[in-house]
Amino acid sequence: MSKAITISALDHVLTNWNNDAPSWISDLAYECDQTSQAHVARKLGRSASLVNQLLKNKYPGDLKDIEDRFKAAFNSEMCNCPVMGQISGEKCLNYQGKKYDPSNHIAVRLFRACARCDKNLKGINHVK
Repeated sequence: MSKAITISALDHVLTNWNNDAPSWISDLAYECDQTSQAHVARKLGRSASLVNQLLKNKYPGDLKDIEDRFKAAFNSEMCNCPVMGQISGEKCLNYQGKKYDPSNHIAVRLFRACARCDKNLKGINHVK
């Protein structure tokens, strides 16, 4: 029986981006190699197949949107939320993705603040 060959995420980037990958793609590959594509995808709020397409330079969508998500989820930069105060970029990204919940006054305030925030990654929330 032959053994399966495992190719690292960084190897995919080096092979498919022809040494022209943005630095955040290399950082994405590093994070995938440290954990998994599925784990990275969950933190981005996207699918593992999208992450795989990014690594292989086959993603047809908006790279800027994914870059912004990656930086929010993986950089240690703090955000000044008008509702929660100082929060991590990852928490900010999580709050942006929450659905409108009229039963919780803090969730309502967050939903409205996120919808108007300049850190909101396009089209996630709509003001109610």
